Amino acid sequence: CKAYNSESEVGEDASAEEQADEAHKQAEEMIEVGTPEDIDEDAREGFEFLVDAIADIDEDDVEKFSSAEGEDDFKDAIGASDDDYKKVTAFLEYATTTCQEVPAE
Repeated sequence: CKAYNSESEVGEDASAEEQADEAHKQAEEMIEVGTPEDIDEDAREGFEFLVDAIADIDEDDVEKFSSAEGEDDFKDAIGASDDDYKKVTAFLEYATTTCQEVPAE
């Protein structure tokens, strides 16, 4: 949960390159930490898909994420199929519920 809840070290006015670099750092931290053993299979696969998408983000992708206004925009930004997106959603629901009370430090 600490990796999931961690704050970005770059500000909102950071360049797309700085934001992409920060995304790579956060993805590395999440990969290193992994997921708890009790997470269900769909949520684990959603975690893996999302972290891979974040690890691969580039400057052009930052704009896609920044301008994503809805589910379809977000799905396009991470390159997810409907099935992948359901798994990403399962992970986000798990993380939001499970990590809500855990401070990032």
